[in-house]
Amino acid sequence: MKTFPLEQQIKCFTEKFEVLTQSILKSESPKNYSELFAFFETHLKPKQVFFWKIGGESDIEKTKFLSLKKTKLADFNLYKKQFNATNFNSQVNFFSHSELLLKIPGVQPKEFFCFYFINITAPVLDAELTRYVFTQRITGLVYLIEKLVQIQSLNFIDDVTNLYNQRYLNILLDQEIERFKRSSASFSVLFIDVDHFKNVNDINGHLVGSHILKEIGHILKKTVRAVDFCFRYGGDEFMAVLTNTTTDQALSVAKRICDTVAQTSFLVQSKAIRVTLSIGVASFPEHAQTKEKIIQVADEAMYCGKKSSRNIVYVAS
Repeated sequence: MKTFPLEQQIKCFTEKFEVLTQSILKSESPKNYSELFAFFETHLKPKQVFFWKIGGESDIEKTKFLSLKKTKLADFNLYKKQFNATNFNSQVNFFSHSELLLKIPGVQPKEFFCFYFINITAPVLDAELTRYVFTQRITGLVYLIEKLVQIQSLNFIDDVTNLYNQRYLNILLDQEIERFKRSSASFSVLFIDVDHFKNVNDINGHLVGSHILKEIGHILKKTVRAVDFCFRYGGDEFMAVLTNTTTDQALSVAKRICDTVAQTSFLVQSKAIRVTLSIGVASFPEHAQTKEKIIQVADEAMYCGKKSSRNIVYVAS
């Protein structure tokens, strides 16, 4: 039986898409659909891909978007009229031989994803065959990525404070050490312990204690930069990883955290409760050259501070 060029194209495209699906199934950290965009760039060769998500009460005006090529919001606005004019009841729209709009059902009801391909230089499949082959496969892949991200979030987020947990701390420290090897970007670790927290639980109960831990988590996230990471290490212990930071800079951040918590009156069940922190500071590679060692050194610095007093920041030596 003779194989036509279009059939060969679909077969090749499908096989490559199946390989991508399998690679994402094995991936532990799919991020921002980068695998999907890489596939588009390789096999459709568009000059630009816009991706945005619409769900429930949202509309295009309010929805953030991602882009294969770095694009300013003003550039996105140029296409907004065309998006608004599109009939989103259909899954596939060809604006021309080089422009394609796909609507993909999302994980939640009334939610869907839009992909808009501009200036496609690779041959585009026939509209009906694209609807059957391309759309069906991409639907499954988007659903898979969303589920993996949701599962990953559950695995990496502490349910009391909504900070990251120890599982993600290990991954992040590995990443930061690799980044240092590539670019010599140092980082610092803060090991944070709530002073006399057992007394807080004994006097007020564990529900009150959990509420205070959650509020401390809020303070940590507000005090550090967006590029830094905060963790609940366990019990009443927290950690912060400050990227691209020197020891002096980390010391300044630690003092700010310590002062903010000490000055905060936590109102729980009409009762004002005050706590303080002891914080140990260690930097990579100044104080340690492995992830295990930097945690240990920061922990030891924190305990050295506790021995001398409480409500203190102590730098590793």
